[in-house]
Amino acid sequence: MMLEDSQGNVAFKRIQQRKTDAMLGYCETTRCRRQVLLGYFGETLAIPCGNCDTCQGKVETWDGALAAQKALSCVWRTGQRFGASYLSDVLLGKPTERICRFGHDQVSTFGIGAEHSKKEWESVFRQLVAAGFLLVDLEGGGFRLSPQSRPVLKGDQKIRFRKDPAPVKKGLRFRSGNERRDEYGDPVSMGLWERLRGVRLEIAREKSVPPYVIFHDQTLKEMVASLPRSMAEMRRLYGVGQKKLNLYGNRFLKVIEAHIQEQGIPAELSDTREEPEQTPNLVADVSDSVSDTLTFFRKGMTSEEIAAYRELKVTTVYTHFEKAIEENEISVEEIVSLKKEDILEIEDAFRFQPPEEKGTLRPIFERFQEKYHYGILRCVRAGMLISENAERGLPFDKGKSYDIEDIRKVFPKAYAKWEEADDRSLKREYLKGKSVDELAEMLQRNPGAIRSRLKKWGLEPAHNIQKQIICLAASRKHSGYCIAGKEWQDGRMGQWLRPVSDREFGVLLINDILLDDGKLPKLLDILTCSLTKPVPHPYQSENHAIEKNLPWIRTGEISPSDLSEWCDDVGTLWINGHHSQHGFNDRIPEEIANESLSSSLVLVKPGNVSLLIQEEGYSKKIRAKFDFNGISYCLVVTDPAIERRYLKESAGEHPLNRADVYLTVSIGEPYNGYCYKLVAAII
Repeated sequence: MMLEDSQGNVAFKRIQQRKTDAMLGYCETTRCRRQVLLGYFGETLAIPCGNCDTCQGKVETWDGALAAQKALSCVWRTGQRFGASYLSDVLLGKPTERICRFGHDQVSTFGIGAEHSKKEWESVFRQLVAAGFLLVDLEGGGFRLSPQSRPVLKGDQKIRFRKDPAPVKKGLRFRSGNERRDEYGDPVSMGLWERLRGVRLEIAREKSVPPYVIFHDQTLKEMVASLPRSMAEMRRLYGVGQKKLNLYGNRFLKVIEAHIQEQGIPAELSDTREEPEQTPNLVADVSDSVSDTLTFFRKGMTSEEIAAYRELKVTTVYTHFEKAIEENEISVEEIVSLKKEDILEIEDAFRFQPPEEKGTLRPIFERFQEKYHYGILRCVRAGMLISENAERGLPFDKGKSYDIEDIRKVFPKAYAKWEEADDRSLKREYLKGKSVDELAEMLQRNPGAIRSRLKKWGLEPAHNIQKQIICLAASRKHSGYCIAGKEWQDGRMGQWLRPVSDREFGVLLINDILLDDGKLPKLLDILTCSLTKPVPHPYQSENHAIEKNLPWIRTGEISPSDLSEWCDDVGTLWINGHHSQHGFNDRIPEEIANESLSSSLVLVKPGNVSLLIQEEGYSKKIRAKFDFNGISYCLVVTDPAIERRYLKESAGEHPLNRADVYLTVSIGEPYNGYCYKLVAAII
């Protein structure tokens, strides 16, 4: 991971990766270490040294003849193009999207290696490389069979692999949503906590909502700490509004009373608490106290001055402010001297707390490095709840705390679990430009929930640019995909666009390009995708960064008969005269490409197109041979549909006997000092 995330260029990373693999192979080898080390530097040692740990038999090995045959056969059956992770998945029979796309769920080695784990198979492949039975394809990164592998495949040569040491098991730390050992050192409090959570869960199931919608964990903690015995005492706790008190208060009070009957009242509470029958007017008393605090505040006194004058704690004064905000007597902005953006930042911190911490103050207090007083946080939290009620479209009645039934009168699916279909609809319609209010009405959820869902995905609407493109390339690119096409505006094709990710080479993964109907883009589809900004590099001016959290939408398709008028008016495929070993006019020196080219995609209609299937070393590759404006080309094909069809054919030349053949030709990223021309699509 450190190597992948480093800032070095691609060539540097590849060199370092090969060094890392070589070191791993050296560590795992069962051969004489001196022989391996000298061989790495091009020298030989005729006989083992007799001194290293492998020569002295200090390593545990296992008979790897059968595993080696399976691994080498899998390399051959999959076309000698893939690395250890992919090949291990084939041997284990994992029907991943990529394996199925290449048809390797149909090869004879699919699923024949279930006796080993993926980690063990990856070790086998590394040791085969270290032993010289596999070669690394420097162009593609996959494995190729070496001549030395033939005796192993035929069963004429024995091979042993180093056994991985058994991992040392670390003691597991108990962690779960129920864990409160640190907070409740005594089993009595822990028992009450669990009983209160049980009641909350029962109510939540009855109403089909998450438990924290009934009461937050912080509310239950305050019940455990204060042991309220009346509705008035419970009303003083955080998160207990009058409506929730009326709906759920008695059920929680019964649990607390039963607990008190069994365990009694702790000494620290028994000296100060009032008996239930002595506090019938507690709510009125609290309201009067809040009113007095507000009176002093409106006269210009600070919270500290009010606390000193009334002989209260500052935290108590802020509790009065919190109640006043809940009662809509005063606003957050009047109480706290913070900028609007600071208040919004605190609200966001509350909004995106995990469910088990929902509404609790300490994580927020620590997140802002104790910058804000607990009282300020309580006030902002209260103001946020008032705002959310307003967003739900509910009229505000002074002193009223809204319950889930009230909210669902306006938004029937409020607080219901988000299903996959809901998320797909939200993303699809948001991408089409619907507003938050329109989405709330469509999905029957409150606007606040819509905003929270969008923000959870990290969407920034102001920066999204919706583009329609005609898909003219849906090709293979390293371990992922490359999608490219021309912008589609008012029934006409425009400039080239290549959506890219922030990964190495801009590679797209399946989740990036998955359409809203769960399918993958195909050639000539009209696609709507969300882009954020242009990210060109020297000769790839078409690159635009994708918005990773939004699906692409297929809105139609064009006919192949329309392509002739959309071909690019170019006289040649960039710069010619540079050839690879197996190609022709198929590459450009990197420094020339960087200095001379500004684009990397063209759509052309060539002549005399044929596919050349070649055995290169121990692997097959497909190249397209064709003429364009009197110049001959032979370029590697990266169109997966063509690969699936023709890699099964025998080596040789296969003419495409069609009158109209269109090619999307692109220039890939630099490799060993050259930029290669590739046929990204054959239409």
